Amino acid sequence: MSVSLEHKKLEKALIDHVTSKGFEIKCSSSHGLKTCDAVDDVIPDVRAYNSKEKLTLYGEAETADSIDTDHTKNQIKVLANRKMTKSEKSCPFYLAVPKGSKATAQKVIKDIGYDKKTNIYIVEF
Repeated sequence: MSVSLEHKKLEKALIDHVTSKGFEIKCSSSHGLKTCDAVDDVIPDVRAYNSKEKLTLYGEAETADSIDTDHTKNQIKVLANRKMTKSEKSCPFYLAVPKGSKATAQKVIKDIGYDKKTNIYIVEF
């Protein structure tokens, strides 16, 4: 499946954002790195690891048109529920969306009952 230029830009912005927070990118769907392995049949756009925190992060980039879809809702459900194996600490989940789309992303997260989760971060680029 072809990835749009907007999706690639959002994914790159997400990579830059989480890298600035001390995470090392392990895989990414469209930036010259290997594609991430599937997690319960969901392939994340980005997976990163912070060795200091011993924490894996998952990230998805969504365009304005793809935020409120069943596919994205399933991705959020799977990836925002990941826990670190040894510590059982929740893995951070980042959702990158275009400027002006945060409210839509928040609505989707509320609609699936995840609005009380503290490991979900919506970032606008």
